[in-house]
Amino acid sequence: MESQNFGVHEITDFRELTSFKISCLTQSKKRLDMAQDPQLKNIVSESILQGEKCITEMQELLNKATNQFLQ
Repeated sequence: MESQNFGVHEITDFRELTSFKISCLTQSKKRLDMAQDPQLKNIVSESILQGEKCITEMQELLNKATNQFLQ
């Protein structure tokens, strides 16, 4: 398996990207209640589920990168 080494700038950029994704997810959750159209609600709900999965994966990778950097 190939070793992955992350630089400080990569970890910092990835942390910012993760924070941005979390902010977008928060907004989507707020807007879900405002949606009137059932089809739109369905699309936003699917987007929320995908966003939550993506954030989980991003946080796992970020933790791995941070731990690798600290060693």
